[in-house]
Amino acid sequence: MTVTTEAGDGTGASASVVPHFTEAERQARGRAARAEVPRSSHSVLGDVPDRDPVRILEEQAASRVPELVPIRYGRMLASAFAFYRGGARLPTTRQPTPIRTRRTTRRCRRPCSRHG
Repeated sequence: MTVTTEAGDGTGASASVVPHFTEAERQARGRAARAEVPRSSHSVLGDVPDRDPVRILEEQAASRVPELVPIRYGRMLASAFAFYRGGARLPTTRQPTPIRTRRTTRRCRRPCSRHG
């Protein structure tokens, strides 16, 4: 693992220490993660009892403005993309247990010009 100690902006100012994995380390971590959760495991749906798409959409409609529900359904009829966008909860109910990769992500905690 390498460590960066300069700010990187050419000023020579010191910044916080940020560990970076080498390419070989990243490849090894990726192979280990793939061994733990193979691609084929993403295609297994499992047996989900009582999965009724119409019931799921009706449950969602209960929390919406009743006058707008027919408009929503009409827009969902336009295309497959519109259907899945309007019923985003449907695909998430297919997996009985979510697949966990144990991967973490980093995010910026300070405001800067790129994030408004």
